[in-house]
Amino acid sequence: MKKDFYYKSIEFYFQTKKLSVFETKELNHPFLKEIPKHLYKYRKSGEDGRIDFYVGKRNIYTASFNNLNDIFEGITSSTKRRISKFDGEAMCKYYRDTIINILINRFPSIDNKLAETIFDLFLEEHFDTESIFNRVKEFVDEGEQKELRTVISSLTYIFEGLDTKMNDNSEFNKGMQLLMNINDYMGAFCMCDSYSNENLWALYADEFRGYCIEYDLTNPCKSKGSIRFISSLYPVSYVDKKDDDWFKPLFESTIATINIDGKGNKFNSGIIFHHWMIKTLCSKKKDRWSNENEWRAIGKANSAFLGPLVSSIIVGHNINKTDFERITMWANKNNFELKITDIDYDKQEVMIRGITQEDINKIMKRE
Repeated sequence: MKKDFYYKSIEFYFQTKKLSVFETKELNHPFLKEIPKHLYKYRKSGEDGRIDFYVGKRNIYTASFNNLNDIFEGITSSTKRRISKFDGEAMCKYYRDTIINILINRFPSIDNKLAETIFDLFLEEHFDTESIFNRVKEFVDEGEQKELRTVISSLTYIFEGLDTKMNDNSEFNKGMQLLMNINDYMGAFCMCDSYSNENLWALYADEFRGYCIEYDLTNPCKSKGSIRFISSLYPVSYVDKKDDDWFKPLFESTIATINIDGKGNKFNSGIIFHHWMIKTLCSKKKDRWSNENEWRAIGKANSAFLGPLVSSIIVGHNINKTDFERITMWANKNNFELKITDIDYDKQEVMIRGITQEDINKIMKRE
């Protein structure tokens, strides 16, 4: 597996989960160098800005993927519809090409014609592992037979389960229901890597009437809470089209870890699938969203908890008096530095600077 940020994060979690904060710092893990020094959360004005929640209590909130503002967020309903509509045979037929390619790529002695024969036997024997294996084992080298049997068993378990286990209280059904409703269970706290993104100030901070929180990640292993936060923190990748068919990598990841002795590694297959899932939950369409440079903290949906350290609060230069007074009160109590936006019209850039008395005088005149 390619060691992208998502994989390195998983690796970091497992390497450090039993270590103390001191031991984690001493590791000087290379992953830590890939964490941004600061991240930013843009907030609206008025009640929608939830100043007491975000500034006063320094909380963050993981909104369900169903409640984010992109119709293609998380895992779309296409796979869920197929599982609800198809039985095991129909689902197997849908993934025919994938299954044939798995067999060809996995076994040197299986060509396209034999792979198609094996696939046809899945349906003819209705996912009976022993019957399928007994009919094809002589066509592969003896050294591949244990591995082939396990691959066949892994595939038949999933497709046969769709026929027999989706209406009972089995672990299979519970797992499928969890995956089908992943957008309800999983949530994201969305940030970006810049305080001067004019589009975000316009869209998420009401044309500079809202505010922006600067989170300080310069010491990402300061505490257990900090380590947990960075272990759930991922950059968004921007793609032409999202690959969110979770059913296919569900069996591909299992088969990928089966060794020549016919033994699967559940832990490693779980890592592969987890990597795919996190990357998918952190993918957005390039044509609309790539200018945001978004980062996400992924966790249980609709949960509030203490966020990372705050460096400063940046108020928009169009902020109203009530919001400014509220933010100023909490900034003073929590010892957050207070800044304000400005526009450099020559360079056509958003600037950040200290607040002057002239700024305060203007703000105090607004309702």
